[in-house]
Amino acid sequence: MTFSSYSQNKIKHFSSDSTLFFEEMEQFLTYSRKQDGTLVMDEFSWNWYGGKFSDKQRESVYKVTNLMLKKRKRAFPDFKNYLFTISQFVNSKYQTEQSFESWQEIVVKLIKGKSKKQFADYLKACNDLFGENFLYKSAANSWAANNSNYTFGFDSLPTIEFEALTLTCYSKGDSSVIKNTKGIYYPTEAKWIGEGGKITWERAGFSPDSVYAEINQYIISVKSPRYIIKDVIFYDYVYFNEPLNGILEEKVLANVIPEKASYPRFDSYDARFKIPNISEGVDYIGGFSLYGRKVMGRGTKDQDAYLVFMKKNEPFLKMASKIFVIKPERIVSQMASATFYLKEDSIYHPGLAFKFFIADRSVSLIRDHKGIKITPYFNSYHQVDMDFESLTWKVDSPMIEFKNMKGGTKTDATFVSSNYFRKDEYMKLMSLQTTHPLYTIKKLADKLDTNYITNYDLAEFTLKSFSQLETMLLNLSNMGFINYHYDDKSFIVKEKLFSWVKASGGKVDYDVIDFYSNLKGYSNATLSLLNYDLKLRGVSSVNVSDSQEVIIYPSRKEITL
Repeated sequence: MTFSSYSQNKIKHFSSDSTLFFEEMEQFLTYSRKQDGTLVMDEFSWNWYGGKFSDKQRESVYKVTNLMLKKRKRAFPDFKNYLFTISQFVNSKYQTEQSFESWQEIVVKLIKGKSKKQFADYLKACNDLFGENFLYKSAANSWAANNSNYTFGFDSLPTIEFEALTLTCYSKGDSSVIKNTKGIYYPTEAKWIGEGGKITWERAGFSPDSVYAEINQYIISVKSPRYIIKDVIFYDYVYFNEPLNGILEEKVLANVIPEKASYPRFDSYDARFKIPNISEGVDYIGGFSLYGRKVMGRGTKDQDAYLVFMKKNEPFLKMASKIFVIKPERIVSQMASATFYLKEDSIYHPGLAFKFFIADRSVSLIRDHKGIKITPYFNSYHQVDMDFESLTWKVDSPMIEFKNMKGGTKTDATFVSSNYFRKDEYMKLMSLQTTHPLYTIKKLADKLDTNYITNYDLAEFTLKSFSQLETMLLNLSNMGFINYHYDDKSFIVKEKLFSWVKASGGKVDYDVIDFYSNLKGYSNATLSLLNYDLKLRGVSSVNVSDSQEVIIYPSRKEITL
């Protein structure tokens, strides 16, 4: 179709007379598309005959259009786009005649080049730039400069250089801004290489002077409303007196109010800095992230982040997690380990839901009986494993409460001696296996001379699949024999496992003490922080041997350990 239109169109060379040129161009375009050609030339006439073009610029137009004709550029969209672009150019009050010549020289290079796409992309980019100051414009997103102070260059590819600008990305009714920056735009690559600038968290509702990032060298693909910049200097005067180094991620999303904003995002490089008194008497140690309005304490793959609750200037409760979400009213984690320090001993749980309500100064730990959260608490001070749903502690109170979830149906709790052992329960664990799993793990721990074992170590030792082993390990963790780390697929062998293996062979003493509490509407147990007495309430029975059950009468429903 293109070759046919050229052969039938009698225009072989455009005239250097302005009137003849216009008539020939109109004939050329209307021959290809009559109605569209007429519209293009009607619009072009206002600039061509309206005194917008100098004689020197006209000469340049003749040269370029004849080169386009020689290189068989199409009437639509090539010539149409070229005429529209030069019209936009001469109407720009910021561009000089010298700038026009520089731009024309680049167009000539692209016409002579092998890539037809580069020529088309360059004209479109220039159309958007001259008309609306858009570096890039599409249905999905656009990038705009706030001024027209740019120069044209060619560095193996055409360039547009800005000495200073504010660069804004628009997408889906929202926008993101890089202030006080400069850089070079490569229109045929849709790539911006920038230097310097400032990105604020105003979209998330923060003051531009209180939370922001300073950036240095960066590269953005403008086809996307998302970009990442490394090595930024981040300022957050809400939490820090000094700046942090890290990585910034930005993405423009639709219909986001400040309260729900999740961008911009900052992640600190340092994962071990400290925020003292993030709440009174509570220190934070770990990495820092700000995702829109959401403040997060962040660990690494190999290192948790920590919240440390102090009592009498000594750590009393340490919460460890990969992620803490920090809000003005509360700090939460969906999965965190908890360690209460009681003199030389502790109360420990490997993974549960954590909430700290800052105004009430109240800690809540919740086990929802899923995955590792099923594991009971291990209390080495009182030598009991404790099975209950919810732990509540008012930070300024000398009492910790152990109870079940408010509004739930569960009302019972158990407190089992750490020296507890029953032969029938031990044998149930073996199921259909030829070797007892506790004995297998003990044997591997002895061989490796460590109580830290990875799933890979155990798989290699037992010749079993990872899926088989993980099901077994989660079950053993829930029963308190190991502390299983789901994220890095490893576990710590607890003393209980070694004791059960030894007790099964009659090599150690053991007991069968198991307290059962069933109480509705009240705590099943309390722990005094004054004397560390653990009071069990609503105790209806105690197992004291393999065969005997002792009933505790109503008058003795509170037992102190």
